Amino acid sequence: MKKGAISLPPPTEKRAGDIRATRALTEEKNERIYFMGPAKYQQGLNEITNLAPSRATHKALLMEAMDDLFKKYAEGEGRQDIPDLQELTRRLQNLDCLD
Repeated sequence: MKKGAISLPPPTEKRAGDIRATRALTEEKNERIYFMGPAKYQQGLNEITNLAPSRATHKALLMEAMDDLFKKYAEGEGRQDIPDLQELTRRLQNLDCLD
């Protein structure tokens, strides 16, 4: 420490910037997924939503479908050919998309 410099104790409370930065790094972010497809998909979602006892939301149903899709592709069962399944599985695991 330089001669004459004042040493301040560390702050006891977190600064607002620190709190925002920590929250930005730890909270799950939502991103919009755009999909324009045949009307049968919207109609099918509506039918499941209407008949589900818990009144599942479209968002919950689509997230369930995406979970199933990730699992299917990691097992090499998708409709699209993925040449490097190990790399795909590694990436999906890093994103916490697989159980």
